[in-house]
Amino acid sequence: MGLTGDIFSKYAALCDYCEKFWQSVSKKYPKDIACHAGCGICCELQSVNLLEAYSIYNVLRLNEKKMETEQKSSCVFLLNDTCSIYSARPIICRTHGLVIKSVEFTSSFSITCSYNFHYTDDVPHDAILDIDLITKNLIRLNYAFCMVIGKKQIASERIELSQIASGKLPIEIQNAFEKL
Repeated sequence: MGLTGDIFSKYAALCDYCEKFWQSVSKKYPKDIACHAGCGICCELQSVNLLEAYSIYNVLRLNEKKMETEQKSSCVFLLNDTCSIYSARPIICRTHGLVIKSVEFTSSFSITCSYNFHYTDDVPHDAILDIDLITKNLIRLNYAFCMVIGKKQIASERIELSQIASGKLPIEIQNAFEKL
């Protein structure tokens, strides 16, 4: 399995945690969740960290897929209001629509979609995701991934989704990804 396999396993577990949290909230509070397939309102992401870039890159490579990209305000992977990389979507996409809390907020939580939990200021505690916990783990995994591939100096950089979609990554990143 090696170090990269261990990192990917932990990243998959983090994705799975977010997925299960989402499912739990939507099952327990179905009247408070307006999110549905084909909505796409929250799909505005433009860049990701190196670990998530590799995850997306790898799915596209395995499917021998390159996408035409055009400049738009929505995510380049949103096609006809459907995520074309759903299985490899980044962590933030897995948490969109949830109510989140963070030490950075001035209030006790933030509702990330105005259509969800829109009628109340009293959101149930078990419907609020601690985004700081998710972010800290993602940062650590990304840093570990960058160290393993010999790119720790760019661990804080973001990769444009349009570069991943078109297959036009910076050459040093492309070379590192192809070695995995």
